[in-house]
Amino acid sequence: MEESTLTDLAYYDDGTPDMVAIKQAYLSDFNENEGFYERSEDAYKVRRNLWAGKSKSLKKEHPSSKPWQFASDNEAWVADPRIDSLVALAWNAWENGDVFAAPVGSDDLERSTSVSNFMRYVMTAPHHVQIMIEKIASAIREYGLAR
Repeated sequence: MEESTLTDLAYYDDGTPDMVAIKQAYLSDFNENEGFYERSEDAYKVRRNLWAGKSKSLKKEHPSSKPWQFASDNEAWVADPRIDSLVALAWNAWENGDVFAAPVGSDDLERSTSVSNFMRYVMTAPHHVQIMIEKIASAIREYGLAR
């Protein structure tokens, strides 16, 4: 029912798209997710040690800088090493783990065997799948699950 309602809202009776309604829905969704975008940007900056006024030379270049101009502006890597260690832990679990799909009922035996075999194949998959798994684990640690 929800899909037909969305179709009714997005299209006129003759089948042409209602661009005004689509634009309003897009802007509404975009504005409601503003907090998510801000949290994601903050998480990105914290992990990569980015802040307002940071120079590429890592020197305090403003004349009123404390303690003095051109003093060292050291980076304190706090979040990135912890995220990297959690990604390595997840990667180790993926590489050394074993998957078994337990049958729930007597009719699930064949299906559980095929699911177990498929998951073992995925765990020994080509390199591009392993890269994706590492990126997913990193994103989960950086941005959080509940975002």
